[in-house]
Amino acid sequence: MNVMISTNLYLVGGIGNQLFGIYAGLYMRELSGIDINFKYLISPVNKHPYVLSDVNFSREISINHEDKISKLDFYTRKIQYLSRSRSRVLNKYCNSFTSRYFSPVIGFDEQISKLIDKSSIEGYFQTYIYYNELRSKGLGAPLLTEKSNWFIEYSAIMEKTKPVVLHIRLGDYLSYPKVFVKLKSDYYSKAVLSLPKYLKDNPIWIFSDNELSAKEFIKYLPSRNYQIISQYKQKSAEVLFLMSQGVSHIIANSTFSWWSAKLSEKTKLVIAPKNWFINRKVPSKLLQDEWMLI
Repeated sequence: MNVMISTNLYLVGGIGNQLFGIYAGLYMRELSGIDINFKYLISPVNKHPYVLSDVNFSREISINHEDKISKLDFYTRKIQYLSRSRSRVLNKYCNSFTSRYFSPVIGFDEQISKLIDKSSIEGYFQTYIYYNELRSKGLGAPLLTEKSNWFIEYSAIMEKTKPVVLHIRLGDYLSYPKVFVKLKSDYYSKAVLSLPKYLKDNPIWIFSDNELSAKEFIKYLPSRNYQIISQYKQKSAEVLFLMSQGVSHIIANSTFSWWSAKLSEKTKLVIAPKNWFINRKVPSKLLQDEWMLI
């Protein structure tokens, strides 16, 4: 076995998955001592730019944006990933005999601390384990380094009104009807009715990537003081960190709102959907035991 001095961990997806990747890499570095170079591919078809530039992770990390790759290169990597993700035998063979590692699971991957002979690592790593372990070892919570007037204004209002945060994820999810569960008003109605009595007078702030559809949701929800927070043109990191200031969270089947609840130091209750995917179980160790599942 050739032990690497450093390895490349490729970040994938939007801000939620990028955060999972960061903490998986920091966890690996903590346990193995190997330097982690975080990389993010920029391609003509990549819909998610790197969005964590304004976040301080309390540890020095190296994040590199690779030069733009062609569509051919992108789809070549995509085909390789899909081939390995759909064939456990092929992926197990490649993980064992090549220097490029693809995580065989979406959630907790117990192998990550043992990958000292790999030159590159890719995966989603959707689990609370890595973050919790690092926090227990003294790692500080991530902090937003730059705050817009929009963030400062709404943050001050949240401090006074103490809203419950409710997230409705639509947008790109609607393009994958066979992948993601589309949460309906029934889920949100049950969640609102499940809020404890001491929160009955707290306003409910709704965050969504489709404000018009979110307004339609309100018509079918129990009578409460709802407010849709406009986030047009705001940085996703700012929106996520603002959401984290809620006193309780009703999240979607979304890593975006998952992190808003996870990073909150004020939340008293997190309500989450028990089903996230159409034909796949929820990733291992993604939903915390103390969360209420509906």
